[in-house]
Amino acid sequence: MFNNSSKKQQYFITIDEPCHENWDLMIPTETGRFCSNCQKTVIDFSSLSDNEIIKIIERAKGKMLCGQFDTTQLNRIMVETNMQTSNPKLYKILLSLMLLASAGNLSAQETPTPVPQVVQTADPQKTNDSIPLNDGRKKGIVLDERRRNVRLGSVSVHSGNEQPLYVVNGVPVPVSDTNFLKTFNRKEIKNLTVLQGSKATAIYGPQAAAGAILIETYGTKKKRKKKSTIK
Repeated sequence: MFNNSSKKQQYFITIDEPCHENWDLMIPTETGRFCSNCQKTVIDFSSLSDNEIIKIIERAKGKMLCGQFDTTQLNRIMVETNMQTSNPKLYKILLSLMLLASAGNLSAQETPTPVPQVVQTADPQKTNDSIPLNDGRKKGIVLDERRRNVRLGSVSVHSGNEQPLYVVNGVPVPVSDTNFLKTFNRKEIKNLTVLQGSKATAIYGPQAAAGAILIETYGTKKKRKKKSTIK
């Protein structure tokens, strides 16, 4: 069910406010593309493994990141494994994070030398082309050159350990309530259901990244049954 002996950090990545900028009109860099509108480098996460994404998030240490993700990488649990990686792109991204200023945003430090000239000539075209690109589509989701669904925007990372979310009679128990299991009377349990993975997060969001345990208690019905039995 749930292995509480493991203390591996879990991550749940979302893009709460998708970006409508045109990826194809951004300036290519070694780690992604530079958005002249936001003045930030948008990291291309779409071809990275879960392990590689987690390494970047941990190295960023809370800094605001913008990224392009394959939609299959979002809104699900990521847990680092012991699998090693030799992806050269990963190390370029990690190096760029090490060189960041303390300001926090991954931005113009990766801008190519000819950026001023390119930005001036590309701005009018970007204004015209960015509108039909997303016309009739969900904002922030586009098709890349390999026809994959990708999403652009600021990265929101929710993390936690492998402690599942407890839901008693439809009410989630705060994760901070560490004494819940010690004080809860297990004899009152009528039904217990375990939800894992996307089934849990689809209902309860990031707080259920480690799964959800749904508990239904007898409540007053059990007490009435006891009284009728005594008689």
